[in-house]
Amino acid sequence: MFNDCYTRNKEVVSSPPLPFYLFSVGEKRLLRGETAEMGSLKNSFCELVFGISGVGELTLYDKNYLCNPGDVFYYLSGEEHRHHALSAEWTTRWVCFDGPLAAATLLAYQYPRLQRGTGGLPEELYRTLKRAVSDSDYQQVRRTSRLVGTLLAELYPENPAGEQSSLLVKQCMEWIQSHLTDPALDLTLLCDTFGVGKRTLTRLFHEKIGMPPGQYIRSRRLTEAQILLMGTDLPVREIARKCGFSCLSSFIRFIRNDLGSSPLAYRRRNRRAPEGAE
Repeated sequence: MFNDCYTRNKEVVSSPPLPFYLFSVGEKRLLRGETAEMGSLKNSFCELVFGISGVGELTLYDKNYLCNPGDVFYYLSGEEHRHHALSAEWTTRWVCFDGPLAAATLLAYQYPRLQRGTGGLPEELYRTLKRAVSDSDYQQVRRTSRLVGTLLAELYPENPAGEQSSLLVKQCMEWIQSHLTDPALDLTLLCDTFGVGKRTLTRLFHEKIGMPPGQYIRSRRLTEAQILLMGTDLPVREIARKCGFSCLSSFIRFIRNDLGSSPLAYRRRNRRAPEGAE
C-alpha cells in the first residue's frame, strides 16, 4: 500500500472563523486484494474520495460501493472507512475537511454517497491543496476554505444525463458478464453494487437495451450455457456452476424451459462434427 498524505499542522483551527477548514489531502494506492481501514473514532472530519485509476470498493455500514475512475464518494465525520482494491492497482485521492459546518455544508447539496462521472479531482487543484494545507497564514486559510467550497459546489457529473445513463448501463452489463458465476447475481445485488435504485436501473435498461436487468442476466446465462454446451466437454454440473446455478436440477429446468430439451440432449443435437468427418 502506498499512502501520500499532507495534513494541517494544527489539529484544531479556530482562527479565522470559517464554516470549514481543509484538514488533509493525499493519494492512496492499493494492490489487488489489499484493504485499508480507519475506525470511526479517528475520523473527526468529512472526506471526499476520488477514483483516479483502477477499480475498488468503498464500504459504509456493511454496504459496498464500486468506485471507478471519475467517481467520488463521501464519508461524514464519525464513520468507519474501508477501501478494498479489486483491480491490479487502485488509486484514489482524498480531500478531508472539518469545522463547525463541514457536515452541514456537504449534506446541503444532497449528493448521493457515490456520485458517478464527476471527472475526478483536477490535477492543478490537487497540487494547490497539497501546498496550502500546512500554511497557517490567515489569508491562505481563507483562500483554501474557499477552494474546498468551490470543489463541493462542482461535484456534479461532467457528462450529460443521457451519456451518463448509457455509461451506467454499459458498466452494469460488463459487471454482469464478469459475475455470471455468482448465484446471488440479481437486480438487488446490481443496485447495491452501483448505488442506484431498482426502479431507476430497470427504467434505464428498458430505455437502452429494451429489457429489464433480470431478463438481461437470464439471457447472458443462457448464452453462456449454450456456448459451453456446444463448445466444450465440461460436465453439465460444472457448466451449471459457471452460469451461476448452485443447484443442478434448477439449471436443467432452466435449459429445458428455454431451449426445449435437457442440457445433454441440446449438446448432442448442436455439437459440431470434427472437420473432415462425414
